[in-house]
Amino acid sequence: EYFTMSAAYRDQHGVAFPQNQTEYVTHAPKLMQAWSDDILTDIPETFAAFDARISDALTEAASGGGRVLVVTSAGVIAGIMRRLMNLDIPAMTNVLLHTANSSTHRIEVIRGTPFLNGYNGLAHLDTPDRAHARTYI
Repeated sequence: EYFTMSAAYRDQHGVAFPQNQTEYVTHAPKLMQAWSDDILTDIPETFAAFDARISDALTEAASGGGRVLVVTSAGVIAGIMRRLMNLDIPAMTNVLLHTANSSTHRIEVIRGTPFLNGYNGLAHLDTPDRAHARTYI
């Protein structure tokens, strides 16, 4: 819900919506901090609710004892990385900004605890004829 939250950030705090990639890279960390600081109202989900939702999903996926495939967005991936690596909001936003579209990530459960075992895999785009398909925003 980046666009919805950006509109709330603009309307409630006067922060303009980014118009290009350069502006997005500076806007995203500010928006993520505002969201986590709970200073945005009338948004679909608070940061605390988002964090609890992805934490619950990670716990559920890790408790099954088998393999699980999850298809999701960079925001959820960054939130999971935040949990797995104990990242603060600026570091989580850095992960968000550097998570490639269609990338793969691997989490391995060892003795009941999920650990990051691979991040931002792009083997399916490693050939020169697919390089154009590597995107981030």
